[in-house]
Amino acid sequence: MKKTLSIITIGAVSLMLSACAGLMGGGNPQITALANTSARISANFVTALDENIASYSATMEAVGNKTEAERIKSEAENLKDGDNEKIEGSIGVLNEVDISASLENAGELSAEAKGLLVDGIVHLGIAIIYDGKVAAEAINVVKEAKDILSNLSGADAMKAGDIKAIISNAQFIADVAPDQLTMMTNSFDAMKQYAQAHGIEVPSQEEIEAKASSLARE
Repeated sequence: MKKTLSIITIGAVSLMLSACAGLMGGGNPQITALANTSARISANFVTALDENIASYSATMEAVGNKTEAERIKSEAENLKDGDNEKIEGSIGVLNEVDISASLENAGELSAEAKGLLVDGIVHLGIAIIYDGKVAAEAINVVKEAKDILSNLSGADAMKAGDIKAIISNAQFIADVAPDQLTMMTNSFDAMKQYAQAHGIEVPSQEEIEAKASSLARE
């Protein structure tokens, strides 16, 4: 399933950290806390995408499709430069990757390829953890930000634009993350099933969670 995203909405993600920066440091503690939470969610959403890219590129290399692996891997740069159209394209690339079909046609993997598949499983497991967290948190941020905006004092009126940007970004994540989570989970299951069917040791959920925790932004 491919989900088409508007450039304007994607732009909300790339602008989130700058919007939050304008709300941090002094003033209303409730607004500062909202900005901190929003910045963390935005960063974690990008981490989920980055781990998704790392997983799919490793898996494509494992099945012998190095051209596709490099094409997917190159999308990681698009998460860093903040170009709206490039970020939209990266999400589109991820949504078009058919991990299940690629593994079905892969046959038996070499020892090196098996290692790449294990790496892919770990990276995708991390992506799923982060995506699941931000999807749930984003909904709460939307509600909290709307409440703050509707009760904004005169002293905080200048911050209305930044709060609206937080609402837009959080709503985008809340809308997109569930679909991403479904697609990643399906790919994750296919990867684990292939590994188990071919005698490849699958990392435990505890191992994956430990690696995910090491990347967490508090």
